Amino acid sequence: MTSSRLILFPPPGADERLVAPQREAIPDLIVPEWLQPEENELLADYADRLVEIRLGGATGVIDKDEPIYVGGISFGGPVAIEVTRQLQRRNVTPRGLLLVGSVRHYDAIPEKFRLRQDMRKSLPARIVRDVLVGPVTTMFTAIDRLAPEHIGLVRSMAREADLELLGWAAEGIAKWSFTNGDAGELTTPLHQIHGERDRVLPVRAGDADVVIAGGGHLINLSNADEVNRFLLDRLEEDQPL
Repeated sequence: MTSSRLILFPPPGADERLVAPQREAIPDLIVPEWLQPEENELLADYADRLVEIRLGGATGVIDKDEPIYVGGISFGGPVAIEVTRQLQRRNVTPRGLLLVGSVRHYDAIPEKFRLRQDMRKSLPARIVRDVLVGPVTTMFTAIDRLAPEHIGLVRSMAREADLELLGWAAEGIAKWSFTNGDAGELTTPLHQIHGERDRVLPVRAGDADVVIAGGGHLINLSNADEVNRFLLDRLEEDQPL
């Protein structure tokens, strides 16, 4: 068992139930609870508060002498990247940044995702909830051929999701300004695993270290063994800071 610790962010609106297969493989996995966003708060500023409140100070989660990794699943990836930037500004350099079915920078976010945000803002909350529980859940799960219990889990989280947090996160990610050039400034090594058939965040040529043949979007559920192996292999690496 590695002594390194992994801080893993599911997509905003989801919670630690989504990463249950990863917790089985990594019992001391850290999954911070989401904060309520402030009005017009940028993703970078949200990450700053997240580090201060959930990971810093009296929480004792971050120990500068202990090797840590930061990871993100799906739309949790941009949060993980911004958290890593904030940690580096506090002189804490994670050993690695691990992305699962996610994106490395703004340019990798599909244009259609950005275009949907104006439409979402014009819809009543009831309609947004219905879309989440219905078409969005189907989009996230169909290609993955998830087990019935996993489909039920995703649908349940869609029913329970905080729409204010979810709406803020969707808009914040659509406006995210982190570029490929910014990614080059990270001193933390970045590793990525992706599903070959991901239609939510399609894999870009050259971005992923590992591409799972036939994998869809929620590969942490559909291909848990491969994702867990990817994470554990990186946690066990003795990477220099």
